[in-house]
Amino acid sequence: PAALRPLPHPRRRLSPEPRAQESFVIVSDPDIAKHILRDNSKAYSKGILAEILEFVMGTGLIPADGEVWRVRRRAIVPSLHQKFVTEMIGLFGKASGRLCEKLDKAAAEGEAVEMESLFSRLTLDVIGKAVFNYDFDSLSYDNGMVEAVYVTLREAEMRSTAPIPTWKIPIWKDVSPRQRKVNEALVLINNILDELISTCKRMVDEEDLQFHEEYMNEEDPSILRFLLASGEDVSSKQLRDDLMTMLIAGHETSAAVLTWTFYLLSKSTQE
Repeated sequence: PAALRPLPHPRRRLSPEPRAQESFVIVSDPDIAKHILRDNSKAYSKGILAEILEFVMGTGLIPADGEVWRVRRRAIVPSLHQKFVTEMIGLFGKASGRLCEKLDKAAAEGEAVEMESLFSRLTLDVIGKAVFNYDFDSLSYDNGMVEAVYVTLREAEMRSTAPIPTWKIPIWKDVSPRQRKVNEALVLINNILDELISTCKRMVDEEDLQFHEEYMNEEDPSILRFLLASGEDVSSKQLRDDLMTMLIAGHETSAAVLTWTFYLLSKSTQE
């Protein structure tokens, strides 16, 4: 495919101006995706993706470009070593078992269920345990986290196509009901993230730490614990951006894949 040119960085203005017309290319062919993401990644910029996700993910792994992405990938990938992945297989099984129990009950009672919502809760529970060793238990009760995530993602989607960036107007965030809802969602997510980081840091400080390449605390087998034990700065904004990216994008994208997979399987069964 032709190289996608990076979008020029918008100049700072006192008031927003209409955006120039933008074009999007949606890639679905595996060979093209491989070319863009692996074989020739330096030729492509994340452009508007980085701009629209900055308000929630900063320079986390998804919006990050170039050297920032390479540095952060090298920092996080070691946490996904074989010992940790093996431990996670059991976690996935337990979480899936809880979902199956919920589905069996609904089937027995003839109750319709919304699979996208259930998959979102399932993957949030998995991400919570795998990344933070925290049980959101969102399959059992609504803690507001799933809705907060979707509020921020819907805002990002809206910003990607809005002809006028009204969210850049200073007073707009205070008078717009939508922007107030987005800000409340971000406060909820950030408060939970602060608590999870603080709790994990306290546990690492109390541990008789012997860090090695396959380090994993048996009682807290989480990516966050690995990163803090390896020397990551707990107050680093980059660490927060990466964790926010894994928390939000990690569970939402997995839920979307599961939803579409089961939809296609159901269509195939009907045929």
